[in-house]
Amino acid sequence: MESLSLSDLTGRQSRTYAVREPTSEQVGRRIHVAIARWEKPWRGGGPVELNGWIIVARDKPGRQIVRDNSTTEADPDPAILTELHDVLAEFNVSAEESWVVTGRRRVTLLNLLERSGFDVTGSFVEQNRATKKASALMQRKKSALMKGTRRRAPKESERPALWLPNSARTQGRGGAVTVSCDASSDTRSIGSTCFVADNGDYQLRTRRTPVSVDELELDAISHALKYSLRIGATSVVVESDSMAALEAVEHVRRSGARGRRFRGVSAGSLTRFDQAHREARKAHPVEIRRVLGHSGDPLNQAADQIAYLGLRASVHPRDAAEAPLHKGINQALKKARAALQK
Repeated sequence: MESLSLSDLTGRQSRTYAVREPTSEQVGRRIHVAIARWEKPWRGGGPVELNGWIIVARDKPGRQIVRDNSTTEADPDPAILTELHDVLAEFNVSAEESWVVTGRRRVTLLNLLERSGFDVTGSFVEQNRATKKASALMQRKKSALMKGTRRRAPKESERPALWLPNSARTQGRGGAVTVSCDASSDTRSIGSTCFVADNGDYQLRTRRTPVSVDELELDAISHALKYSLRIGATSVVVESDSMAALEAVEHVRRSGARGRRFRGVSAGSLTRFDQAHREARKAHPVEIRRVLGHSGDPLNQAADQIAYLGLRASVHPRDAAEAPLHKGINQALKKARAALQK
């Protein structure tokens, strides 16, 4: 069988666009806006999804406007832009007086907003006053959509996994280690997790699962904690760019796993993290912290790329996809090492 090229796995669009740290000018804007997107799986066999969004806008005194809307149009971005202008009109402000944050992978929406004169950040950063409310509403929306919803009819572009890429390198021994985690999902039946350590080690796991990417991100953190025990680390710093996963971490730290779901993350995933966290803390100091996604952080960038490569490779025949997958993994690790050594 003819082998694929690496570009067949990475796709045409780069996954490494820059997200700068918020500037004082952005933070000082009169209106902060957060826009979250969601898709609702249909119960029937129709090919159309319900595409929805949540807009939260907040001014400095604390006045807040929330919009939760949806459309059956394949491209909801024009409707989102129209509603955003309506929201700003209620505050009597222009696009130039606002700062908008949205999901890091909503590239078409980001581009549309920028062309329309908005200052946009592709990450739900904490400095934006609307982020916390939008994130909470989005988690509730995800939980509501998951309850009692049957699997939608697959799109033509979605294919079942032909194999499950699982790969790892564990050569580190002892010492302090920093590990960055990420995950990727087709939102239907396949998910991948990855962590990359600053000593060159990594782990990629792909599995058949319908769980959310938030749950996969938490699982990646659990894998990283277990890895720190395997190599006998003296301390570990675990990084994640997922606010949802980090909120689940804080929930478990504060209240324990308790055998119940938390904002769309299953009780099983919470329990796995709780166990891994307890065991790691008995052995060495543990710090779990946020890293800004797609900001150029070498380890986070490598973990993101490898998780995505694993997901993409799974829908191609193994004989054709395995070689370019490992080529991509090696390139991502090499780039991360070079950046860390600067």
